[in-house]
Amino acid sequence: MPGFQRIQYNNYGCPEVMRVEDFELPAPDNGEVAVGVRFAAINPIDWKLRDGQMEIVTGRAFPRAMGMDFSGIVTAVGSGVTRLKVGDAVFGLARFKDSGAFGQALVTKEAFLAKKKPDSVSLLCPRPRMGAGNIHRRAGCYIDCSTAVDNGKWSRKKSIKRWVLAGSRRVSVMA
Repeated sequence: MPGFQRIQYNNYGCPEVMRVEDFELPAPDNGEVAVGVRFAAINPIDWKLRDGQMEIVTGRAFPRAMGMDFSGIVTAVGSGVTRLKVGDAVFGLARFKDSGAFGQALVTKEAFLAKKKPDSVSLLCPRPRMGAGNIHRRAGCYIDCSTAVDNGKWSRKKSIKRWVLAGSRRVSVMA
């Protein structure tokens, strides 16, 4: 799927290595989903990856895309995908080695995505991120945390309302 742009870098380093460049989005493979990115969140892991602090895990293959957390719309699904279909709104996590949330589209595993439910949840202000129980919030959003993601499925939780001024996921967890 040609014709997309993303922020990527061709060597590890400081912010000056980042470039907006064209890339070809691969077709989703077995268990993978292509997503058109609507919103992305910046986190400490993003600059740590760019700086090369995680090189032992990510390797030296370049160019490397940036961005882990995102929300968007499913544009294609690979074989073996059962929970999602084209047109579904999702919150998700890019694959650690691939990243890509700071772009127009990406491919990630179905297991790294949660379908956006209920309709009162905005793609702009995502709720808790699935998996590790980290609360992922956009600075300045007023959020009703009455819904949480548990292993890719939404479940009702005690309603908590907070105004989050800023902070990474870890800071937001304390809010």
